[in-house]
Amino acid sequence: RERKSLRGSRRIRETLRASERDAIELLASSFDQERRLPYSRSAVCVKARKPTSSCALMSSSSAPEFSGRKDAIGRPPPRVSTRGVQADLVPAAARKRRWGIALQKRRGMTFSIVAVDREARETGFAIASCCWDAGQVCLARADAGAIASQAQGNLSFLSSYFDKLGSGMDLPSILEAFHASDDSIESRQLGMVSFDHGALAFTGEQCSRWAGHRTGEDFACQGNILTGPNVIDAMVETFQSAEGTLFERLFVALEAGNAAGGDQRGKQSARLAVKKKGWGDPGTDSMIDIRIEDHDDPVQEMGRILGVRRTLAGILGLFGKFSGASDSEKPAILQQAEQILQGKMEGRYLDWWEMLAENYYEIGEVSRAVNAYKQYLTINPALRSVLEEQARKGLLPEEIATALLK
Repeated sequence: RERKSLRGSRRIRETLRASERDAIELLASSFDQERRLPYSRSAVCVKARKPTSSCALMSSSSAPEFSGRKDAIGRPPPRVSTRGVQADLVPAAARKRRWGIALQKRRGMTFSIVAVDREARETGFAIASCCWDAGQVCLARADAGAIASQAQGNLSFLSSYFDKLGSGMDLPSILEAFHASDDSIESRQLGMVSFDHGALAFTGEQCSRWAGHRTGEDFACQGNILTGPNVIDAMVETFQSAEGTLFERLFVALEAGNAAGGDQRGKQSARLAVKKKGWGDPGTDSMIDIRIEDHDDPVQEMGRILGVRRTLAGILGLFGKFSGASDSEKPAILQQAEQILQGKMEGRYLDWWEMLAENYYEIGEVSRAVNAYKQYLTINPALRSVLEEQARKGLLPEEIATALLK
């Protein structure tokens, strides 16, 4: 009897282990289909960064009873514990198909703006949220428009929107089609804009408050679970009064919404993207695409990155201008570049100081070239050995080497 009992216990343990492996493999296979974060086995047991947040946390205790396939001893597969785990980390397909956890499609995307610049033929969006990868609920296409499908967002609306635009449908007809195809439309929030049909927004009755939207001729601004309507008002007023390129106006609008209170649950991610035909890598039409993930203040970090981008673009533009300028114009152009670089002693500016030095030497400004090389070495003193090697090989002008390396 004891031997039979031991053999029975061993079979039970082996069956449970096999069921557990099946559960893990199900999560892995589903993860690839859901366009989420890269899968790792640790994803099913990692604590959420903010477990007390309402950003779609789920608990195994709230899951309904399993009613699917049972194992060899008549038991259901063991549940993977999801207590305190962020829903983003567990595939939706696995949650619905195997475990029966009653969660909606995609929750929590918060405040966004979609817009077009008809004169520049640019279109894009800006969004921020307390959840990971806020930008996945938005899409923009060059010469077409942009859409945000947020709250419990239906991501199938993104590509469908552009298909319907291409077939000649206007925005009210597209919204009507979304209503007809989605039984949960009242839990969605949509913002749509196009070059040909203006803008339209929709906030479902079941969206968590505060939720609402405002539209203009060339933009739609929307948000849910906000600190109040002042968030949307601040974004709209700032966007309408701002000057500059579309991405600059989108950012200051997002910044205004953030300063007005933003998402009442907190902050984690933000994204800004602008499309224009023929820009970026072939086939992308991407003028700019900045994503911030898992940051204490993603909108502020986006502003810092945009500042660095603005500096680098300005310097690059001046060096491009230098290459085609007359001899009399070149000194002033390099002085402008040097003025921009003053105080910029981070590694990202290293190559620009070297380029400035080389261009100064090209026009005979040796002392300015030496000074630029000194800034270069201040940023990274270890590069002195590189310059010494260049001097030995005759690649660094002798008068520069003598003044710099003596």
